[in-house]
Amino acid sequence: RLHALDAEACAALLPRVFGAATTDYFLPPGKHASDQLAVASANLLSDLIDACVRRPMVEAAVAALPSGGKKKGAKRAPPASPLEEVVVAVEGLLTPRFYRTLHCTLCVVQSLLNRLGSLGLAHPLLDPLCEELAALHPQRGDLQPGAQDELERAIGAMIAAFGAVDICRVLPLYKDMAHPDLAAKNHAWLLPAMRKHLRGGPLTFFSETLLPLADRLQEMAVQADGKGLPIEAKNLMLVHQQVWAALPALCLDTPDAATAFPALARRLGATLQSDPALRAPVCTAMVNLVQGSRRAAAGGEDEDMGDSDKQAHNRTTKEEGAAAVAQLAAFSKNFLPVLFNACAETPHPQQRATLLQAIGEYARVSDQKQLSGFFQNVIKKLLAAAAAGGEGEDAM
Repeated sequence: RLHALDAEACAALLPRVFGAATTDYFLPPGKHASDQLAVASANLLSDLIDACVRRPMVEAAVAALPSGGKKKGAKRAPPASPLEEVVVAVEGLLTPRFYRTLHCTLCVVQSLLNRLGSLGLAHPLLDPLCEELAALHPQRGDLQPGAQDELERAIGAMIAAFGAVDICRVLPLYKDMAHPDLAAKNHAWLLPAMRKHLRGGPLTFFSETLLPLADRLQEMAVQADGKGLPIEAKNLMLVHQQVWAALPALCLDTPDAATAFPALARRLGATLQSDPALRAPVCTAMVNLVQGSRRAAAGGEDEDMGDSDKQAHNRTTKEEGAAAVAQLAAFSKNFLPVLFNACAETPHPQQRATLLQAIGEYARVSDQKQLSGFFQNVIKKLLAAAAAGGEGEDAM
């Protein structure tokens, strides 16, 4: 109610409320934290974030941050705005003295990440919070089950709020991306979470940052195998596959698809042809890219798409989506034969289903005359393969 009457007065009082809650409610002086009180406090703070944190307040807080941000190892400057005071208070909830109620305090962290993430303003205001949250990951096995679940959700909210580029800027996957060291402290554990929680991003980030990392990991795996180190080689290839597995999530909403796809198209086609292990993520990425581009070109809605696709963030404009659809259509003569050939060569129905889904989606943006010719050729090949293998209907 105060926020509706006077937003500035509300903003000024908000740090006092958060300060009182974090010191008196989650951990009352001289007592163990009451779970019931901690739950009520978490609900109160989450409601305050939803009701009071608005774009003008966040923009003012971002503008008040010191230029250049906080240097590594440097002492943090005093908060320069009411919202930064709130952020600092929430960061404090991740310290060891609050571990007993971490299952509640992490809910407040999620609320803050979700709110600022929805405004596209999580970075750089929440960078220190991001680092504190990541520091909990190595300790997840020591946390209570409820806290472990909330930590996973909070990390997902962090990834969704920051996006691929900023999350890897704040938490680099490896200290030296050109020479990844699996034995050293790193943030490569983010890759599976990125696959699960990202809702789009720049395709150039994959081609310029993640793809060189994947290639380097594969090269190191081959070298390790040649040195008689099979376990190291296996671990390196696992991370290599996790890098590629992040591509479909990036392709859910890709504003730069029209400009970035041509440079990546040949590599994707070659991967489909030469590496069956990566066909699933590449095909899923192409499905997401086509669906996301068509959705954007249609103004954010497409009746043929599922509810999960319609709920994805629409960063791509209508003009960008239309340009991406045109660019994808221009490459259909290159990709459809590759997809058809891979489908004909794939013996397992489940693996073939992924390829068929990619063919079906790509067909939506392809020239219909070309599509008819490609379809006739692949049917002939499938019939020939079925006759040669004697598998009957199972080969189809």
